[in-house]
Amino acid sequence: MKRKCLAVGIILLFVGTCIIPATAQDIEKSSKTSSRGHWLYVGGSGPGNYSTIQRAINAANPGDTVFVYNGTYYENIIVNKTINLLGENKNTTIIDGGGITDVVLICADQANISRFTIQNSGNDRWNAGINIHANYTYVFDNSVTNHNKLGIVIGTEEKHLYHHNIINKNLVSKNWDTNIWIEESDYNDITNNIIFQDLNRDCICTRYSNHCKIENNTLLDSPYGISLFWGSYATVTNNFIKNCSIMGIYLNGQHHNLIGFNSIENCNYDSIMGMGIRLESQSNNNTIINNYVNYTISAGISLYSSSNNNIIRGNTIKNCHCYGISNGCDNNKFYHNNFFRNVPQNAYDPGNTPWDNGYPCSGNYWDEYLGTDNYCGVGQNEIGSDGVGDTPYNVSGGNNQDQYPLMSPYGITKLAITIHLTLFRLSMTIKNVGNTTAFNVQWSNVLEGRFIILGNDSSGEIPKPLLPNQEIRVSSKFFLLGFGKIEMTFTAWADNCPIVSTKINGILLLFFFFIR
Repeated sequence: MKRKCLAVGIILLFVGTCIIPATAQDIEKSSKTSSRGHWLYVGGSGPGNYSTIQRAINAANPGDTVFVYNGTYYENIIVNKTINLLGENKNTTIIDGGGITDVVLICADQANISRFTIQNSGNDRWNAGINIHANYTYVFDNSVTNHNKLGIVIGTEEKHLYHHNIINKNLVSKNWDTNIWIEESDYNDITNNIIFQDLNRDCICTRYSNHCKIENNTLLDSPYGISLFWGSYATVTNNFIKNCSIMGIYLNGQHHNLIGFNSIENCNYDSIMGMGIRLESQSNNNTIINNYVNYTISAGISLYSSSNNNIIRGNTIKNCHCYGISNGCDNNKFYHNNFFRNVPQNAYDPGNTPWDNGYPCSGNYWDEYLGTDNYCGVGQNEIGSDGVGDTPYNVSGGNNQDQYPLMSPYGITKLAITIHLTLFRLSMTIKNVGNTTAFNVQWSNVLEGRFIILGNDSSGEIPKPLLPNQEIRVSSKFFLLGFGKIEMTFTAWADNCPIVSTKINGILLLFFFFIR
């Protein structure tokens, strides 16, 4: 008995010596992870609070937070450490640069600044309310306004290549030059900001910068909304642009950009300028998709100066006073656009450009088109309607035609699928349950299982558009033979319809299929 107790004691001693160091290591590691740095305070009445923001920054260590109480601080701040600079209230915590140099210069990676009013920078070319010479910074919920030369800048002509910065949910307005400027810096995001009353130039401008994301911003009452110069791969989506008198979105020497889902209204400077979207100076291979352009003195969308190989589709263009779309370039493709009440005509194109995407994808909706829809098919010579006009639409300015004009405005619709199971075979009914025609409908069936002796995936394309409430039945190439559990996924989609799919799980015993 004593020997057994001794053995157990020795075992427990070894186990304890293993557990205690491991536990100590875990506790030490956990304490390091949970550390968030110290807080330093500026203003207010607390003991030891700093009287200036810069003194607190100088005393801070990386990871610390400098909290600034309400008040006006006449300083020019240099953030040269990875810290959080946090104001008490965006409207009442003010940093005033006194009309000299940058108000806030950020030159440390991963620094954050939030909840300040930042105003009155110097008037030299690159002076700004916030000037970023760093990477991975976060500028959030500030008001950058009142007579800064520039609002927020990432990079300058001398100092550039600053990447992965985020400018989010700021109010930027009433600055002398561009409100937000990115110079030779990539992968920067401008999102969810309200930007208005730029006094001379752009709400947002990028130059020689790639992979920028400009999304969900509200841009108002300025000469230019968004200007992109000599760069590529920008994403400009879901912005609301109004009363930008000269241009809503301007691309100059830009390539491979996505300009989509933006709303642009009231560009009305004069008959030459005042455009919704303009591409020029070899802005090639861009996609202009699903934008809404309403009321411009000049063209709604304009392509000029060797801007070729662009796709312009799904846009709604209305009430433009110098053509809905004006195209002076080659090899651009226009389809699925809606044209309403544009004068003198909906489109002007003296070049050689396709104004449809073939059949069954089809072309554009023209509000003055007077053709009929009694036929269908590639040659529009088969009996039956398909939502496509039987005769082409002539585009003014040259010999271009929309071979497959739409009979009703292009819009999002909805598909539904029903599965039919028979011996050895499967079929699927695809029905348009939406309110507009579904164009270029496609489908696929995918079969997955461990012991399928015979059975193939299959896919196909509906030979003509599906009108509302119209349906078609397609047969898969499945030849079911095997045994064990299988899963079949049935999918359908269209150019103007999101993907719909359904799955069937079952058991296959030779050619007998039992649904689970």
